[in-house]
Parts: sequence; C-alpha cells; structure tokens
Amino acid sequence: MINSINIIVKDNFVKCLIIVYFLLHIPHFILPLSGGHRWRQTTTASVSRNYVNESLYFFHPRIDVRGDKTGIAGMEFPFYNYLVSIIYQLLGSTWVGFGKSLSFVFAILSLLLLSKIVGYHENNSYVDRTSLNIFFVIISGLLSPYLFRFSSRFMPETLALFFSLLGFYYYYLYINDKSLRYYIVCWFCLTLGTLIRPYFIFFGLPILSRFLFFKGDPIRIRLLIGLLGFLILIPFYIWYYQYVPYLNNRYGIVYFNLGVYNYRDNLLLYLNPFMWMGLLNTIMKYYTEYVLFPFAIIGIYKYFRASYSSVNKKLEFFLKPVSQLLFVGILTLLLLPSIIGEYYILHYYYLAAIFPIFTIGIGYSLQLINIRYPIGYRVILSVISVIIFVSFFHTFRLDKDLILLKRILPEIEQNSKESDLFVVDDAGSSTYLFFINRKGWSVDFTSIKSESLLLEELIKYRDKGAKFAVIKDLDPGENLCGFRMLRLE
Repeated sequence: MINSINIIVKDNFVKCLIIVYFLLHIPHFILPLSGGHRWRQTTTASVSRNYVNESLYFFHPRIDVRGDKTGIAGMEFPFYNYLVSIIYQLLGSTWVGFGKSLSFVFAILSLLLLSKIVGYHENNSYVDRTSLNIFFVIISGLLSPYLFRFSSRFMPETLALFFSLLGFYYYYLYINDKSLRYYIVCWFCLTLGTLIRPYFIFFGLPILSRFLFFKGDPIRIRLLIGLLGFLILIPFYIWYYQYVPYLNNRYGIVYFNLGVYNYRDNLLLYLNPFMWMGLLNTIMKYYTEYVLFPFAIIGIYKYFRASYSSVNKKLEFFLKPVSQLLFVGILTLLLLPSIIGEYYILHYYYLAAIFPIFTIGIGYSLQLINIRYPIGYRVILSVISVIIFVSFFHTFRLDKDLILLKRILPEIEQNSKESDLFVVDDAGSSTYLFFINRKGWSVDFTSIKSESLLLEELIKYRDKGAKFAVIKDLDPGENLCGFRMLRLE
C-alpha cells in the first residue's frame, strides 16, 4: 500500500478530498445510532456493549431484545462486535463513536488495498501492465456512496470488505509465488470475510473458476486451489449450519438463521422486468448516487476493452486480478437474486461485491477525461465532488422518534435499574432498548387502539417479568408525538 500512501502524501487534491471526507464523518461519529439500517446498527452495538457489561466470552454473543432470557443468540460471526468491545475495554467507555471509527479506518484500508490490487500486475510475470493509475482509484473510492455510508455506520461491512480483498490479494500472490505463507493468509482472510458477512463469499469465486476451468496449473497446485475453497467453506458451515442453530435451540432466541431460501420462486424473479429495474435502481442509487453511474459503465467497458486488446494470450486477460473482480461483480448481480430474492432492494449491502469494479470503472473514466481534457477534468471532478458530498448531508440527522425518546431518558434512568426488564413499542427492533440501555421485549403496540386491550397486553408482559413499558403516543393523525413510561408492577 506504500504507493497508495505516497499518492495521498504528494497530491494536494487527494489530501483535500481526504480532509473533506473525514470532516463529513465527524457528525456521524458524534451522533447516536440513527439513519439507515439503524436496527442492524443498534443490534451490532448492543452485542459489543454486552460483551463488556455481561461476558467477554466470544462464543456467547448477547442481544438486548431477549425477553426474560440470557440474550445469548445465534448470529453472524461477531468478530467486529468483539473488536469494538476490546476498544471499549481499553478506552474505558462504550461510546458508539469508537465502533463507527473502526468502520472508517477499515473503509480507508479497503480503498488502499483495492488500489494495491489494481497495481499488483506491475510485479506479476504473467500479465501485462494496465493503463489504470491507482491515483484515480483512490479518488473514485472517496466519491463512492457505498463506502461513505458504511464507513460511518456501526456495522461490520468495511471490515468484511477489507479481509475479503486482502484474501483476494494474497490468493494472487500465492498463484504467482506458490508460497505456503500466502496460501495460509489467503485462507484466513477469505474465511474471516465470509464469516463476518456471508455474502462476501463471492470473492472466493476466482478460486472456484481457476480450479474448474484453468488447465495450465500442475495437478498439485490445482488440488491445493480446490482444497483452499473447501477449507474456506468448513468454518462457514460449522458456524452457520451447526453453531448458530445450536445457540438458537439452546438459549431460546431465534435472532438469526441463515436458513433455506425458496430458490424456485426466486428464479421466477428473473422473468420479472420489475426485478431488473429494481436491481438497476438499487445500484444507481446506493453505489453511484446516479451521477456516477455513466462514468462507471463507460469506464468498465473502456478499461476491459483496452486490457483485452493488450494481451497476446487471451486467457491472460481472464486471469488478471481486476478481470476477476469484474467476474465477481457480474456473478454477484446474476446469482444473488436467486438466493435471497428481492431483499437486496432494502439491504443493498448484499451487493457489496460490485463495489471494487464500480470503483475501478469510475476511476478509469476520470483518468481518460484527465488525459484528453485536463481542464475539463478538474471542473467535472469538482462538480461531481460537490454533488456527491452534498447528497451525504441528509444523513446528518437524529431521527425524530429518537429525539422524542430522549425526552424520557431522565425518567427512565431515575426510576429504573439496568437490570430491570422493559417492554418497548418498537415493532421487534432493538433501537429503543439500545437507546435507553435496557433489556427486554420489543413489540408492536401501535395497532392496538383500545386502552383496555393495551392494558391486557401489558399485563401479559408484566407476568413474564417486565417491570416497565415504553409506549408511543400518537396524535389524531396517527403521527408520533411522544413516548410515555409506565410502571407495570
């Protein structure tokens, strides 16, 4: 990554982008967990806080939405949560800004690593040089809406991205040098990235493709490559298909289950044009903020057309790391809907494997513009930067319901203990329980219009052990206007 860091140090424009990028994150570091995917952010943060407050045993992650149980639940591999809890222990505080800062650090490291992968071929004997300058990869990454959003959220996306890219990089080091050290590091990183977020398994596709289709490797190397893919899947299978169900059954909380998807119905989505329109809109909105989309598509086409024509043996083109990233991105778009259906519309981070190739495409477009129209390049880049950065300003907010909930925090802290169980009107989300730093139930009371029926429900939870309730107050127009705390004893 030294070349990438040298570019940052020497180029004033990149340094300005880094400074603006960091300044734009400061409000996110300060604000409580709110905005996009806040239920997932607060659940992730609750696990980190509970490691510190209850037990540091890694294999017993605990959530706040636990009812009267221990909170131990099966979930995605809690490596990020545990890292944050270690930071909490070292710094003596459970401030959520530490977790967001960790996401920010790994976002920058992921970008530098991507630029390293782009420049990897310079010391590689079996591929030709590409014309893409890593300077433009860094600029493109700093403008990425995906990277910006998840570098400021209490979620493990950037950590999983970093380890997946690092494993991808060491895979190619192993292919070139056949070093056992590279093999082990590749296995560890790809395994960890996949465990942290299962959908990063797409970064292992180059291993499968080389094992199945490339006949140029000696038998021993082909077998080792096949074994590498198998070894990556073993911890994945043990955690998600053995240990998570065990925790769910043993401790009675079904928070997460990888499950079995309805592939037959999902395959029918491929015949639905609205699915493709939704997929396209998701990509344009969350990965390019619309304005960068044409730069990405044109850049990807131009870059790979130039790369393909620059090699004598066409197979070399498909073996290049960046070509494999294109392969990963395309297969992600083609295969993911068959696995999860249309969930990617709400959970666009499932498409994270397309981030590298889109970043490369945008970077190559900027480079071509700079070569042909240097002055126009500065103007275009400045305009794009303003548009992208302004579009981020809507994220600088504390959600209205959290502002209203904050008003009763003194009452909660004065009249209850952290050990008291609460039932909150939050429709299953962990947000309110995390915000008030209590444990218990999260249910939906808003559909109950009768006070007598509401009282009956509250009595049921009182009998289960709840001591307090936090209920939403709605105005005549069914709009949230406040919260009230009720003692159930």
